[in-house]
Amino acid sequence: MSKLVLSETDAQVLQLMRNADVFTDLENHRITNDEPTGSICFTCADGHQIGDIYTRHSNIYEEEACIHTFGLNGGALLLAPNSPLLPLIFPEGVHAFLIQQIDDAMKMKGINLCAIYTHFPCGAATSARLSIMDQLGLVVSAKTFLKKRFPTLKVPLFVHVHWPYRSGDSEQPPRPSMRRTYYMSGKHAEAWIVANRQLVIDYEADLRKKALASAPPPAERPSSPGVWIGTSVATR
Repeated sequence: MSKLVLSETDAQVLQLMRNADVFTDLENHRITNDEPTGSICFTCADGHQIGDIYTRHSNIYEEEACIHTFGLNGGALLLAPNSPLLPLIFPEGVHAFLIQQIDDAMKMKGINLCAIYTHFPCGAATSARLSIMDQLGLVVSAKTFLKKRFPTLKVPLFVHVHWPYRSGDSEQPPRPSMRRTYYMSGKHAEAWIVANRQLVIDYEADLRKKALASAPPPAERPSSPGVWIGTSVATR
């Protein structure tokens, strides 16, 4: 898969969430007060994006800090126990291994903060046909799991967006392609999704329609309860 470009539909939904302060500027969330020595950073291995993600995360700290980084296809989406990105063979064992890696890093580096990232567009998420809501739901599920497993661990959520070039019109000025990292509140994200239920239903129906028209379905896997997977939010 070559370098992905964020679709106009996804960009519009993400911009609505940004406008509603579901995503806030990274500079406004100073995690240095929580863990001044550094942080565990669990992110996607996307070679087009990880450099920018690491640089922006490092720049949070005004002084040199330890950024203990894990980069895997899908990033923090793999930390949700119900993640469809976990391999079909022995998913529980793979998930347990990833959690053990975080535990080891906490002990080796004396760090009690794990920043978990998802990003848009993500090749692993696209291959699994995950929507924006699926991705956000999975990172919230990942945070919930980590907080239960490590009660004192701080787990801030971050979203990295590679915004596409926009030519501009009478209402929106031109915008060059740009990368940004935002802090995300899981509670604010869920509240926005519930408040914009019909928009979410229409958006995900459009994604399913495009997916059916373009490619064969992904491999079947056992069903598991999600957070906001699919349009489950519509029935909540």
